Amino acid sequence: ITFFNDTEAGSGKYVTNMQVAGQLPNTQRFLIKEINWAPNPEVATNDEKDVCDRACIAIEINNKRIYIAPLQMHISADSFQPQGATETVTHHLNVIRELENYILLPGGVPFKVVITVGITAAASSLIATTRLIGELVRPSG
Repeated sequence: ITFFNDTEAGSGKYVTNMQVAGQLPNTQRFLIKEINWAPNPEVATNDEKDVCDRACIAIEINNKRIYIAPLQMHISADSFQPQGATETVTHHLNVIRELENYILLPGGVPFKVVITVGITAAASSLIATTRLIGELVRPSG
């Protein structure tokens, strides 16, 4: 699953705040301090578990992998386990994990966040949100 390849013009501001698909404008740069991933709250319990089981989240900048981690490390504090879920493994939710080393995302170069789903793909359509939280630097004026 690839994120940040939609634009405001194509998908609307509700879906993305990207002006250019897959990159920031040349005049901007972004310091990534935190990565959050959240499935739609209406997702079926087993679908969420299937996608998260052994899944990875990666950031690629200028076609080079800069960061990779288990997806469960970056489940958003806004997420919750769907109703009726029972777990055999404990997962820490509502824990904000700021990156130990921030990631600089320069403007004018391609980037993407890629989720490699777990052992089993979701049975139904999965809607998810990925947020990069940090500081945007853009020209003044």
